[in-house]
Amino acid sequence: MKNSAPYSLVPQSPAAMMDVWKMGIMAFELWSTSFSTIAMRTNLWHTQDPTSTKMLKENQRMVQEKLDATLETGFEQNPAAFCDSIL
Repeated sequence: MKNSAPYSLVPQSPAAMMDVWKMGIMAFELWSTSFSTIAMRTNLWHTQDPTSTKMLKENQRMVQEKLDATLETGFEQNPAAFCDSIL
């Protein structure tokens, strides 16, 4: 009996293969930038006083970045939900 799956896991066209390539590049960029950011901030935490002005500003900036990323992701995933709740 022939298996007639509607979608193949292997890209069948050059455009689809290019999308797979782009996704791989994006994943690598995300991994490398995340790793370097975590390393720099960890080094900062180990070398600075936690109650210093510099550290307090850095911690506030980290929290704000996470909130902004959460909102951006929410808007990308479901823009209608956010528009309806604002109106």
